[in-house]
Amino acid sequence: MIFISVLVLVFTIAYAEPLLGNSVDADSSSQRLSFIGFEEFENGLPVGMDSTFLTRTGNSSSVNLFERDSTVYLSGNSSLRISANDSTDQWYYIELDIPGDFRCITATISVKASGLHRSGNQYDNCIIGFLYNGLEGNRTMLLEQLPRDDYDWTEASVSLNTETEPARSIRFIILSSISGTLWVDDLSFTYDDDCEAIPMDRIRGPLAEYIGDLHRPAPFMEIPPQPEGDCPDSISAAEFSEDMELLKYLIEYGYSGYTYWSSNGVDFDSAFDSLEALARSGNSIAVLDFERLTADGFSGIQDGHLTVKGHETHRFLDRTNPYFASVIVELSQCEEGDSILHGQYVVIQSRYDSVQPGMIYTGPEERMFRILARQGSQQYQLGVFSDEDITEASFPFNTDPGSAAGSSGIDTLKLPLHECNLTARTDDSREGVYYRTLVDGIELIRVRSFSSEYHDTLSDFIRLGDTLAATDRFIVDLTGNRGGNSNYAKAFIQSLNGVAQWRMNYAMLCSPATMGAVAGIPATEDSSEDWVEYINYARNALELLRENPVRNWIIRDESLPPRQMGNYNGQAVFLVDRRVASSGEAFIDYAMSIPGAVRVGENSAGVGIFGHPRYYWLPNSRIQIYIPFKLYIAPGYEEGVGYMPDYWLDSPEPIHEITEWMNNPESYQFELPERGL
Repeated sequence: MIFISVLVLVFTIAYAEPLLGNSVDADSSSQRLSFIGFEEFENGLPVGMDSTFLTRTGNSSSVNLFERDSTVYLSGNSSLRISANDSTDQWYYIELDIPGDFRCITATISVKASGLHRSGNQYDNCIIGFLYNGLEGNRTMLLEQLPRDDYDWTEASVSLNTETEPARSIRFIILSSISGTLWVDDLSFTYDDDCEAIPMDRIRGPLAEYIGDLHRPAPFMEIPPQPEGDCPDSISAAEFSEDMELLKYLIEYGYSGYTYWSSNGVDFDSAFDSLEALARSGNSIAVLDFERLTADGFSGIQDGHLTVKGHETHRFLDRTNPYFASVIVELSQCEEGDSILHGQYVVIQSRYDSVQPGMIYTGPEERMFRILARQGSQQYQLGVFSDEDITEASFPFNTDPGSAAGSSGIDTLKLPLHECNLTARTDDSREGVYYRTLVDGIELIRVRSFSSEYHDTLSDFIRLGDTLAATDRFIVDLTGNRGGNSNYAKAFIQSLNGVAQWRMNYAMLCSPATMGAVAGIPATEDSSEDWVEYINYARNALELLRENPVRNWIIRDESLPPRQMGNYNGQAVFLVDRRVASSGEAFIDYAMSIPGAVRVGENSAGVGIFGHPRYYWLPNSRIQIYIPFKLYIAPGYEEGVGYMPDYWLDSPEPIHEITEWMNNPESYQFELPERGL
């Protein structure tokens, strides 16, 4: 069974009264519920069930309804009818407390539907499942989506195995937050040996390449706290072996990239064999040798978050960058009678004597980078996209367009290349996480970080979204924003645009390693309420894992949802450079929910597929390891490549170029900078 994310704004917990008139089985330790026929109702609900507020999606105060239906039922004399229409905007679900101790439980229910469909801003959920105190806290959910549209009575079931899914305070829930009518009848529960066989979990879509077993047993190891002091020069062989075993445990049971890289050229067993050989090399082991040998064993990994920090800092990301030639070409759109130039890429600007305006570029399109240009024209700067540093490349040109039909005019010219001039930009001296100003009549907002340590300031940034919603154009300068907490990015776009969607497949690794990294952090008086809550959640999960140690993948988004668009109709431009990483890149994807949003600059950092690093320390060597435990798979995004801009900008003065382009759409022309000759 797959964990499925349900968008819940308020999730209060109600505990049901003992069921009256329903069938229970006697058990040696408790009463087990076996069958509900939806024959007895009290205050409009089946006896023993409670309704709980889920969320609000509008302001009309129209509530989804739970009613006894004595005309449509499968057996007995009635069923439960759940209904809503397109104007419904207040949603409740019903829940039922599940008593007793068991290893496994299966709920089977009969359902019938008429016109079930998502409308407007409704959350697309029609589900049965279990809600319990588990590895994601007291709102852990194991759910099964029900069919939509129209259908006659059919069975649906959902199973929870508490040996692989540690669970307490289990409730069965029925939830529909869409339009139409759902009838339910004949709910039964089976347990343990009588429990329906739980099918093998199979991951579909992009996540399948990154995830192996969804659930498997894991040894329990205590995660040591941060040690005091710097890394020593050396440690004993016994101390080294202790650190090595912990490192091996953290990688296998705490790293979200372990399965993927094991299947893509990284031999972790060989890496640890090399470390074991080092342990046998003498009574004393140099810490520098330890960290370097570890980094060498992990060298095939492409992950911008994974880090080994000892005497040196070792990272594992080879970034792909643009290298530009100082040549601009334009797609010729001549009249039909001019057959020579029409559809050709004609040089209109060059900093080289060997390349003159009027020549035609005849090379591959992947060496053309679209740039800002006047309305109606398509202009490109030539260059190469490479994960290696390069200083020159060859480009073919037709140097004599008058003989285009022949090949005698084609020359291949070797041209100097330079890195994007955006990286040479001189930052201004303004302090603060973000600032707002007016440049050439256009609102400019620069935001440098989404770190939670700037919560108060970023709360002001979020509120700015409401203000910008009333403007007809603005620029957000994201350059240098290495991330932090993506909730700030989401909240800003949502306040501006009404919709903020990070379109991705998402999964989280839950194990004694990933929970232990947080559970041991002390909460202080200065800790925020959210942070204290997160620490307590990790401690709760760790206690469950101590009783039943497992390594589980929690799938939040297995299938890729369609892109949702918001309501901001102005001109929104986002400036991006190679330093925009992690939650900064989440901002880019959220911004794609804005109709007509434009990304300008260069490709972002590409630090995000293996996300949300946990911080660990090896107790004897005091080496610090950053190990990500989440997966974020987004279309159009690659590790080390990031998100591509809509328009590349090879300029040390990007704000000037963008405002000129926005203010002069019919005449704007980018001028190549002097650098790169």
